[in-house]
Amino acid sequence: EGKLTISSDAGFEIVEKYRENPKESGIDGVIVEVVIESAVTAIPANAFESYQSIKKVTIAEGVTSIGDRAFAYCRRLERINIPDSVCYLGAYAFYDCSRLLSIELPESITDIGMETFSGCTRLTTVIFPKSITDIGHMAFAFCPLIEKVYYCGTESDWNNIKINQYEISEIISSRIR
Repeated sequence: EGKLTISSDAGFEIVEKYRENPKESGIDGVIVEVVIESAVTAIPANAFESYQSIKKVTIAEGVTSIGDRAFAYCRRLERINIPDSVCYLGAYAFYDCSRLLSIELPESITDIGMETFSGCTRLTTVIFPKSITDIGHMAFAFCPLIEKVYYCGTESDWNNIKINQYEISEIISSRIR
């Protein structure tokens, strides 16, 4: 079981080679940890989609976007940090990451894309920054265990956020006080 470090945007080529033929990719064993270094500017769409073995992802300051479906179906993913430099979270970015327990969004995030965290069935804690203005359609659908929701702004600020999902607005409204 190994750690994959990506030190530049070009480093995602090896991830694609691993997807196509693990034995010829140069990566030994199964990827359980991913480290994205500061020279990387963006995690591309579908970069790690369906990599079932990944448990932990560390993203350095400098990464500005996490593409659509970048970590979708990473069903063993338990921990990920999203640094302050990230200002874009793609649709379905963490879709069906069913072991993810908590998520803290940085102040640089203003919008949460469609179904970004949908299917994160063990997600219990969400921390929203004051900067959030839009929570996309079904962004937290099928997250039945959310019990702790923190918002870094005022209740008045919260009431101005466009929330495109009835279920999460009910959960959050009951806990925002």
